[in-house]
Amino acid sequence: MEEPDIRHLVTEDDTPINLLAEKQQRLLTSCLYSSWKPSDPFLATANVGLFHTVNKPAIVPDVLLSLDVEVPQDWQ
Repeated sequence: MEEPDIRHLVTEDDTPINLLAEKQQRLLTSCLYSSWKPSDPFLATANVGLFHTVNKPAIVPDVLLSLDVEVPQDWQ
């Protein structure tokens, strides 16, 4: 299967977030991983862009919880 060409995507714009926002995002995701034990796998991320449509900017939620997903070992 051929890999899609993603060179045109802006994946990092170097916009800093403030210290409080970073701490809140980290707290939200770390709490889920340390205390929640659902029967199905999940992914909790913070400040990660979702590219939903070709040639449209990413949606970047502060925190995202995806249920019933497995992250591959080589996720990059």
